[in-house]
Amino acid sequence: MSVEPLRRPIASEVGGRIPPQAVEMEKAVLGAVMIDSDSFIRVRDLLDENCFYQPMHSTIFSAMAQIDSAHQPIDLLTVTEALRSMGKLEETGGELYLAHLTEVVPSSANIEYYAQHVLEKAILRRIIALSAETASNGYESDARSEELLESLQTQLLQLIGQRRLGGAETIRAVMHETLDQIETVKKRGEYVTGVGTGFKELDDITAGFQNGELVIIAARPSMGKTALALSIAHTAASEYKKGVIFFSLEMDRRQIAMRLLSADAHIDGKRLRSSARLRDEDFLSLSHSCARLSELPIFIDDSPGIGVTEIRARARQLSLQHHISLVVLDYLQLVQPPKPTDNQQQWIAFVSASMKKLAKELRVPVVVLSQLSRGPEIRGGEHRPMLSDLRDSGAIEQDADVVLFVYRPALYPELYKNRKYEFRNRKYDEEEMQGIAEIIVAKNRNGPTGNFSLSFVSRFAQFADRTEEMPPVPGEEPGEEEPAF
Repeated sequence: MSVEPLRRPIASEVGGRIPPQAVEMEKAVLGAVMIDSDSFIRVRDLLDENCFYQPMHSTIFSAMAQIDSAHQPIDLLTVTEALRSMGKLEETGGELYLAHLTEVVPSSANIEYYAQHVLEKAILRRIIALSAETASNGYESDARSEELLESLQTQLLQLIGQRRLGGAETIRAVMHETLDQIETVKKRGEYVTGVGTGFKELDDITAGFQNGELVIIAARPSMGKTALALSIAHTAASEYKKGVIFFSLEMDRRQIAMRLLSADAHIDGKRLRSSARLRDEDFLSLSHSCARLSELPIFIDDSPGIGVTEIRARARQLSLQHHISLVVLDYLQLVQPPKPTDNQQQWIAFVSASMKKLAKELRVPVVVLSQLSRGPEIRGGEHRPMLSDLRDSGAIEQDADVVLFVYRPALYPELYKNRKYEFRNRKYDEEEMQGIAEIIVAKNRNGPTGNFSLSFVSRFAQFADRTEEMPPVPGEEPGEEEPAF
């Protein structure tokens, strides 16, 4: 991601006050480089000429960068000659000022410390300039709040990324950091290193959804992909204390709340929607569930007709305001293009790439639900989905780090009318098959793939780790099968 240069704001941009600066630290950086040419590589990825407040210091650093690019040593003589050839020697103080810089510090040992001070002041100046620029743009007659917010949030996140001092690391540093992480996880006794899903076999395969990953949950209609995503979001928030933002482009926020209540309180979703059917004891269960769910760090956005720009802007905003560790989008094909398009494949490819970029930008896993094409039905057989069934674009498969398919054999009664459903060498009759959901890990960029089964209770739209027989829920009578979405 390119970061806008940290230019120096003029006095009018900061109300006539002197902008934040660290002139002595700037001198120390330049002097350290001239007395130790090799020290330049320790600050080259941290600073550029725009980070310096004094214009003459900016010019000197630029000359040093040119000398370094030419693979020549950086010292008093080479810097002097470079500035002379640029016609900038006199305006940078001449040979006497350059010699003075070499006397500012005794050695280059602390150059990173000096450079971090210079960068800190540069970022403060950029924040001031950005605020002034945003205010000025806001006064324009054709200003649009959405565009201003998108631009402001993008640039703020870029500044945050620069403040983290990112960039290339030596393999030694990366190895030590990785080993420290492994030892920390080992001491905690946890095998989940990312955001846990709550499903043992899925966490065994993925070690949880990892930061920067794009996870696709895809299925044919009514298979339960929304229910699965809600279950993962609930687990992340309740068991792992992770902040979650759930973008629901298909269902109203109250419908999402109903599903969460049904699963948590173990009350049939049909009776919950028709409150006249609820018993007195149901309200006590609902009260307890509502209290538990209300404390979870889950945010629900059900804005209709939302587009990529709004999704990214709102996710960034919540990431800045709260500690968001998981983003869920339900679902991909409902994201609205800014204007009607004849090429659905290109649009879906753009949305998919944008969600992957968002995952890397926020450093969190992004879970995106997706419809499948009619491929499973058309090709016959057992109708199990495969990667080629991802609807509208092959780019989804390319961008995704993890692809999960939800397959419920009970939704194909004609297929299993005269034979039993079989999974892992065990056969299930028609009644047993009703509570089985097969999860197919079709792609896992950083680990194995495979299939495993979960129990699915349709009347609660709830998934759970598979046991030989799901225990009955007290006081509940099996209801009619309802769409799981």
